[in-house]
Amino acid sequence: MEDKARIVLAVLRGEVSVAEAARREGTSAVSVSKWRDQFLAGGRRLIQRGDGFVATLVVGQMVIADGGLTGARPGKLVRS
Repeated sequence: MEDKARIVLAVLRGEVSVAEAARREGTSAVSVSKWRDQFLAGGRRLIQRGDGFVATLVVGQMVIADGGLTGARPGKLVRS
């Protein structure tokens, strides 16, 4: 939750582009854009907890556990 806010605020302040923020955080630019748009539209969904979900797995690694990020960044960045 706090990580999304930190990422969005950095984008809104012009410190990083959406693409750069996504690359640094190991997520997609589409996700960062959605978080930014949700924040600008009132922010409720950005700070809403995902109660009811125990974990989120990506490529077999737990990236979210008990509502917080684990720090795992599975997969790899493919550049063309």
